[in-house]
Amino acid sequence: MKRLNVKLPEGEIPEAYKTIDLKEVSLDKEDLQLKETNEKPDLEKISSKTKTGYNLKKIPVIKKLLRNDKLQKQQQIFEEDVQNFLNFVSKEHNQLNQDLLILVLQMSEDYYVYGSKEEREYYKNESIQKMILQYYKNDLSVLQLGIDSVKSKIKKSSAFSRFKTRQFLKLKNIFFFLNIMK
Repeated sequence: MKRLNVKLPEGEIPEAYKTIDLKEVSLDKEDLQLKETNEKPDLEKISSKTKTGYNLKKIPVIKKLLRNDKLQKQQQIFEEDVQNFLNFVSKEHNQLNQDLLILVLQMSEDYYVYGSKEEREYYKNESIQKMILQYYKNDLSVLQLGIDSVKSKIKKSSAFSRFKTRQFLKLKNIFFFLNIMK
């Protein structure tokens, strides 16, 4: 396939036209050496506006990717913090400890502030099963019975408390940034 011919203006040729290459271009996959990759796009580089002026964050696919990324980061931070706490807790002396389970469940209720109710419940259950299962004899049914027995003791977060936490996190980031700038 050949590129389209570009009509050059008469008179002096602008610099932009001098660099145009009108060679024959092949569009075969072998020639282009296209490789299919499963790499995730770098979501932090997606700005609200591009050179074209269109907001990329409004595209449904990118919006979903950004939302999932935020939920996964939330889960990762929760698991790191709780695992740091659980490193100090003895596994032998705290087998089937309901107080420990209540503490971790309440922490999960306070940590998960992003996402819909279903998404928050899914990520909470996944994280708790991953971290507390070793304290419940590595038996998922025993852990589920423990969770069901203490569920009434957990204070559920309200929409207002999650909103307040999100705003606090934003303010904390702003003040942290301002302290770095000094």
